[in-house]
Amino acid sequence: MNKLVSTVLATTLVALPLAASAQSTQHEVRIEKRGYFPQTIHVQPGDTIRFVNKSGNWARLYSENYNDNYSGYSSSNPCNTDSNGNYYFAGAKDGWNTDWISNNNSTVITIHDCTETDLRSPYVYQYGGNNSYYRGEITFDEPYLGQ
Repeated sequence: MNKLVSTVLATTLVALPLAASAQSTQHEVRIEKRGYFPQTIHVQPGDTIRFVNKSGNWARLYSENYNDNYSGYSSSNPCNTDSNGNYYFAGAKDGWNTDWISNNNSTVITIHDCTETDLRSPYVYQYGGNNSYYRGEITFDEPYLGQ
């Protein structure tokens, strides 16, 4: 194999994984009256999650610490830090919530490095959502075989 062909081949093989990892995925999650399906969502930064309300009523979603933003927070740049390197949110990750989602409609969130990943159970109008058993999880881990 000549030197030019081997250089092009080596460059291509190194570039392929980088190009593949740069692609984002849109995940779809159903909001049920008592939780989420699937309950665990495997994501990477840049992915989006489309939550589809199949609960039978209006629903709203909250991360664990949904109201943790300080003055200076910008939803267009949620991982931004101040001049000292401090995030504009409390805790380890950026909390979030959604507006009300009518039945059979959806909302989309974008995942960032700092997105809070623990989901409270969905708050379904006239039903509630306080049972911790029905929580969901967003994870940056790779799915286990069979998921």
